[in-house]
Amino acid sequence: MVLLAHELGLGYAALKKISKVLGIPALHLKTYQRHDKRVTVAEIERGLESLHRTREQVRQAYADVDPDVAELLKEDADAVINISVSFDGTWQKRGFTSHYGIGVCIDILTGLVIDYEILSSYCHACALKGNAKQEQKITEEEYDSWRQTHIDCARNFAGSSKAMEQESAKRMWARSVNRHQVRYTEMLSDGDSAAFREVVALNPYPGHEVVKLECINYAHK
Repeated sequence: MVLLAHELGLGYAALKKISKVLGIPALHLKTYQRHDKRVTVAEIERGLESLHRTREQVRQAYADVDPDVAELLKEDADAVINISVSFDGTWQKRGFTSHYGIGVCIDILTGLVIDYEILSSYCHACALKGNAKQEQKITEEEYDSWRQTHIDCARNFAGSSKAMEQESAKRMWARSVNRHQVRYTEMLSDGDSAAFREVVALNPYPGHEVVKLECINYAHK
């Protein structure tokens, strides 16, 4: 049932309603939370395994169309190669007020997602503890002590929702060599891409320039 909720993008309240409609006992909240953590860990591991398989498919695809890449990988199977990617970001809701955003890199040659970065500016546990502190249900010392042990905080970004797109691009470009043994040296993105400017300023590949490819829709305009 918890896995079903994950697949449908639902939470505990929705799962309780589904259980009621089906005429079956609903999971206790703590039981749901325990299984939710296990499912989340399993889904993250599955996602990373999928990205690893994608990496191998992408590298092989470039070797198939470029003799120089094929020769390079023949000499060193873990050699870093240059690839072209399409990048874009989106949010949970419109209007740049979303707490959640995601950036995605898609390899242009194969059409496969090679990396993604999910950003969150909100943590429900932090919000609950913060409210408790404001309402003086816990002391400042108790709050600080809890913060030190709160290692699984869901918040991994402190900027505005609009800035999530640029930040996700910077994170993916910064780790592409270590994670996938590739350089994203060609970036296809929208016409006025702040993300591209941030990546160029980052200079993730010293000695290798990152160039921007224009989307035909924007070039036509």
